[in-house]
Amino acid sequence: MNLDFEHGDPKAPKGHALVYYRSTEAPGQLLMTYVVVLPVAVNVSKYMPPFLAPQLGALAPAELSSFAFPPVPELLEADVSPLALAKARGDDLIFGGAVSPRDVTGLLGLVNEAVQAYAEAYGTSHQAASMVTAEEAASGHAVTAVLYAFMEPQEKLKELSQMVGKLRLAVETRDAALRREAEEEVRVLGRYLPSDYRIERLLEAAGQPKAAGARLAQLYVERCYKLSREEYRDLGALDEEILALEAQQGGV
Repeated sequence: MNLDFEHGDPKAPKGHALVYYRSTEAPGQLLMTYVVVLPVAVNVSKYMPPFLAPQLGALAPAELSSFAFPPVPELLEADVSPLALAKARGDDLIFGGAVSPRDVTGLLGLVNEAVQAYAEAYGTSHQAASMVTAEEAASGHAVTAVLYAFMEPQEKLKELSQMVGKLRLAVETRDAALRREAEEEVRVLGRYLPSDYRIERLLEAAGQPKAAGARLAQLYVERCYKLSREEYRDLGALDEEILALEAQQGGV
């Protein structure tokens, strides 16, 4: 099942989401449920009376890791905006499609599918975030690497801008140790940025001692921001300026 995210990052689900549906029987009528993926698996049998354990075991597995409540979407008040509610609470927002409020069995099935799909997406994201490379662990960047996996794109670019500033300071002051540290930080962050951001080219530009190097680094950072914001119309002029400066430098 493909989840239609209207708020939040489908590649990094928060673990809690509002899922809403449109009624096919009343224009403008919405139904909603709340999906939660627990950070800790719960063995339900530990909290059930002993005489219920056999029945629970028959339904196995006896773990509650993700669920929706209410199990059938409830009608949403007319003046409540799902998007505004999700933003105010910091939840993901998922649109589940058009449904009939009277089809209780069908709604149960749809919600169950949404729970499973959301839990799988969360699990995949969480697993990816925990896969710190040996190089990152050895260099002491394991914790920051995990943080990068959960950062929003604009937050990553803010970090990148600060790192490039640090690198330029190292270049201008001829501080070799600081330069190695800054370059390593940029490369670690670069693993969590799209390949078309050209992080290695940015590093080469920022490492140029001349003023043109500072300008090139600035242009590459601006290019990353424009790609992030999907401002593709402005990329042509930016790339031309980058190419012209690199030509003057004899290629970077």
